[in-house]
Amino acid sequence: MKSKIKIGVALSGGVDSSTAMYLLIQKGYEPVGITLKLFDDNNSVVEKAKKICDKLNVEHIVVECQDIFKKTIKDYFANEYLNGRTPNPCVLCNQTIKWNLLLNELEKRGIHKIATGHYVKRKFNKSTNRYEIHKANDENKDQSYFLWKLSQDYLSRTIFPLSEYSKDEIKKIASKHNLIQPSESESQDICFLPNIDYRQFLENNYKSETDKIGEGKFVDEEGNVLGIHNGYHNFTIGQRRGLNIAVGHRIFVKEIIPQENKIVLATKDKLQSNQCILKDINFVSIPNCEKERLVTIKIRYRHKGINAKIIQKSNSEIIVTFLNPAEAVTPGQSGVFYDGEILLGGGIISNN
Repeated sequence: MKSKIKIGVALSGGVDSSTAMYLLIQKGYEPVGITLKLFDDNNSVVEKAKKICDKLNVEHIVVECQDIFKKTIKDYFANEYLNGRTPNPCVLCNQTIKWNLLLNELEKRGIHKIATGHYVKRKFNKSTNRYEIHKANDENKDQSYFLWKLSQDYLSRTIFPLSEYSKDEIKKIASKHNLIQPSESESQDICFLPNIDYRQFLENNYKSETDKIGEGKFVDEEGNVLGIHNGYHNFTIGQRRGLNIAVGHRIFVKEIIPQENKIVLATKDKLQSNQCILKDINFVSIPNCEKERLVTIKIRYRHKGINAKIIQKSNSEIIVTFLNPAEAVTPGQSGVFYDGEILLGGGIISNN
């Protein structure tokens, strides 16, 4: 009798990862649930994951990684805001925490593959000898944007069981097999911000740093003072609400100058950019981009994408030229570029 293939399943206990595990069992795999304990107060995630494993008669592994998660993700998240940028911690976490720690832990047990509950497709291109990431069937749930940092090695060992399903189909499967309570809510985009925004997180955990910033000035594009704010870290590019500034028309955050604790305000039409720089780049479905290439680029997760030309300037930098001006291009966010449904790669948006 042929032995079943063992595979680790990154398990949060939510509907997506739980159903991914169930689908793998149906396909003849022998899954092992593996859950990261990212911070001290997320015992509920561990408990939910264990219940699913018990229900499906699957081994459950818990990886304690609170310290490395704080140093690698939480501190990065805070430092980006304290430097006037707007980070996306999930992108970095996928690469340095989830895939890295989970695969290392599985390798110790002789398990070489991992599955996750991401809505995304993985395909192998024989002509380029590379694994590619393609958008999921369910466009509204596609999570390819968050995976641009993954290496070819990681992709070679990864399975995405939900790739061909819509969210509604997964919910139905989960409900039919009692994998999750129908009333259970969706998980937060940023796991360590339960019911609070990033400003409260900074205040609660990095108060000594935020207290040093103090009050600063709102200025217009000519440098004229428009008012006083409570610290540049409390604002993001494109923000309109919460400015408490009356100038007779709508104004938005155009630029953050942390060195001077200044926020530059402007009308919406002044938020448009023709070009940006991507740094810390990684190519996924292609090896490089030494020649100018036409792509669609998303400058934040919920962005619909905009046509642009890209060209690689160095091993770590890409110049992006938008075919039409892009609005609120935000340093610190990920710029992720596609050829149709294929994720080509990405980088971190920089302002210099």
